[in-house]
Amino acid sequence: MATPKIFVSYRRQDSAATSGRIRDHLAGELGVDRVFLDVDKIGIGEDFVTAIETEITRCQVMLVMIGRHWNDPEGAGARLHDDRDHVRAEIRAGLNARLRVLPVLVDGAEMPDPEALPDDLKKLSRLNAFEIRNARFSDDADRLAEIIAGKKPRRRGSLLATALRTAGGALAGLVIYVAIGIIHNALTGLALDAVLGKAATTLLFPVFVIAGAVGAFALSRRL
Repeated sequence: MATPKIFVSYRRQDSAATSGRIRDHLAGELGVDRVFLDVDKIGIGEDFVTAIETEITRCQVMLVMIGRHWNDPEGAGARLHDDRDHVRAEIRAGLNARLRVLPVLVDGAEMPDPEALPDDLKKLSRLNAFEIRNARFSDDADRLAEIIAGKKPRRRGSLLATALRTAGGALAGLVIYVAIGIIHNALTGLALDAVLGKAATTLLFPVFVIAGAVGAFALSRRL
């Protein structure tokens, strides 16, 4: 399946910095040509409205970046109720074009109530939102890229959790090694090194430990 093209809608007075970081991250993960952000894609002298409308027809996904002041009635968000507002026009066009519209809540922002939105944007309030926090930007942005690309989001364990799982795997390998020796002795009456030789038996010890650690580490990366 081809990587979808993404349109990033944002209000500059609300989430410009985070939107720029999202653009850079998605461009690195999915390709520079797959992400549209007006700041760097509309040339000097181009008609802004025409360029935006044309670009939306080329996209399959729209990210609606919603910060804490996105629809603040006392601030820049008041423009959302102006039919000429560019942000409103972008989202309306994305909804009408049946793009996959993903609201992205920035650093604790909340989804607006439908009553707080103009009629042509009320559908936005019913869409499931994705949260991105600057304190965990890299992990959240990775998950967002996976969702857009149609991959099942992975639960990325912490470094400590991975280390603990790896150590547990090494310990499990050691336990299995010892158990094999005990079972062999119980069944045959002979120590394992009496059959395999001391060199081979000594070599098996790190093999079991390393195999257990590697197996646990590989499993932790899939979680």
